[in-house]
This record gives sequence, C-alpha cells and structure tokens, in this order.
Amino acid sequence: MALDYIIDYSLETDHCIYNVETMKFQIHDWTKIDEKLLKAIQNNNIDRVEILLTRRAVITTKLGPNGYSCFHVACANGLSEIVKLLISCGADVNACNTRGYCGLHLASHNGFPDVASQLLKP
Repeated sequence: MALDYIIDYSLETDHCIYNVETMKFQIHDWTKIDEKLLKAIQNNNIDRVEILLTRRAVITTKLGPNGYSCFHVACANGLSEIVKLLISCGADVNACNTRGYCGLHLASHNGFPDVASQLLKP
C-alpha cells in the first residue's frame, strides 16, 4: 500500500534559492527486505547488497519511515561502489527524499565528489 502526501519546502544554497510550491512523495510499506538492504548498505557490504538486489524485487529509491531511501543513504555516506550498483539496478538518480534532496545534493553536501560525479553521468 502506498500513501501519498504533500510537502512544502524551500531549498537555500549559497548561490540561489529554489522555491517549490508542493511536491508529492509516495511512502511505500517498508518491508524486511528493505531493512536488510539498508543494513547491508550501512555496513558497506557490497556483496550482500548485490545478493539482495539480484534475488528480490527491491525499489532502491523507496522512501522509508525516516524519509530517506537506501539509495539516499548510500549517496549521503559516499559509498561509491554501492551507488554504482544501485544505479545499475535501476535506481532513479533524481529521486528526492521527503525534504526534497536528491542523491546529488546529499553527496555534495557531505563532501563526496566521486559519488556526485557518478550521479551526473548520463
């Protein structure tokens, strides 16, 4: 079951302000497999992530209860090999968390230029 809700926010950076009136996000049921994938990512266990992605149908940009997806966690923590794997499995690099930040924002803000450059590749 998916729940829809609306978030209003403004994103300020050093050079400009982005005003977004409303964005619609879908929060899907967070399952045990999502939790296992998140734990494998948090432990930087590439082999386990790969196993979970190949054996299960997982939406890598599914937002969890905290408003972040497994993909966002990998980007925010600079896990370039896992980010590459998630992208190869169909992760939407433009997917935003509930605060309106995408993986590029998170990687850049946290000082991971290698991940940021991966996300800019066509």
